[in-house]
This record gives sequence, structure tokens and C-alpha cells, in this order.
Amino acid sequence: MTDRPLRTDAEAEADWQADYARLREGTPTRWGRWISGQLVFVAPWVARLYGGVFLWLGWVVVGRDLLHVPFYARQYILSRLWARVSHGHPLAAIGIVLCTGAMTLLVQIAGSSLLSLVIGFGSLGLMVWANLPRRELEADDGASEVIGRNGVRAGIMWSIKQKIDRMTPGNRRRLQRMGWKDSGLE
Repeated sequence: MTDRPLRTDAEAEADWQADYARLREGTPTRWGRWISGQLVFVAPWVARLYGGVFLWLGWVVVGRDLLHVPFYARQYILSRLWARVSHGHPLAAIGIVLCTGAMTLLVQIAGSSLLSLVIGFGSLGLMVWANLPRRELEADDGASEVIGRNGVRAGIMWSIKQKIDRMTPGNRRRLQRMGWKDSGLE
């Protein structure tokens, strides 16, 4: 048996980028034009603040500690993120930023605290909408269209085993929706 040389970070980044490009081409969405076709790789501590992979101002940001994950995990991460884009989830984040900015400007310029309060409640409503449990299910369903229910189930289990996520009641329900049978073994 010969030892394969370890892949470099540049090779791993190229794999991520190629998979992301295939995903974008294979599952087009009207929201895709607002999201960059290039991935951005950042230090692990930055990415961990936001779950390892996240959308930021139209960029898909990936933590460098995820560069060498198995193929199926990379597929799960990317397809789930792209499903969020397809369902318009980034719109909530943009709305929150706009509402917060408008609220700040109104207080500074016009001194209109009543209007700022209304905009503040609108921003709060967007935050609640963005964090509804069904958003997780929409992302899972969108990912299962790309990688199948088995792929999503394997990805969720991978994230739990890697301690990126935990076996919460919500994750248990997500797994069961994807056909997982709870045997009591984690």
C-alpha cells in the first residue's frame, strides 16, 4: 500500500470551488445572481462565530478548518447553504441590516423615536422570521433534492460527530424526517 501525499490547502480550496460551481449550475435560482460565484476562505475562529460556513453580504464564507472534510460532508454543507439562498433566507439578513440602518439614521437626523420604534419592531420581526425552525427544514429539503435524503442524514450525523452541532430534539426531528431510525445509539 502506498501512502498518498496529503492534499494541500490550495487543492482543497479548488475542490470546494469546483463543487460550488457545479451546484450553482445544477440548481439555478433567481437569488443566485446576488451571491458571488467565488468562495471566500477565512480563519477558523472567524467562521466558528457563524457556524463554519455562512453567507455574508453576498459572499459564501468557508472556515479553513473545514477545507479537508470528507466529500459527502462538503456536499451537505454546500447544498444546504445553496438551499438557503434558493429559499430567500439572505433577504432577512439584508432586511435586518436595512431596518437597523434606517432606525439609526432616523434617530440621528430627524429625532423621530416613534418611527424608529416602528422600524425596530420590523427589524425584530425579520429576525424572528429568519430564525423560524422551518428555515432549517427548508434547507434540509432543498439539500435533499441535490444530494438525497441519505446525504442530508449523513451530513447531519457528521456535524454532530464533529461537534459542530449537537443531538438536540430539533436535530433528532430533522434526522427522522430524512429517514433516520433512532436506535438509542448516538
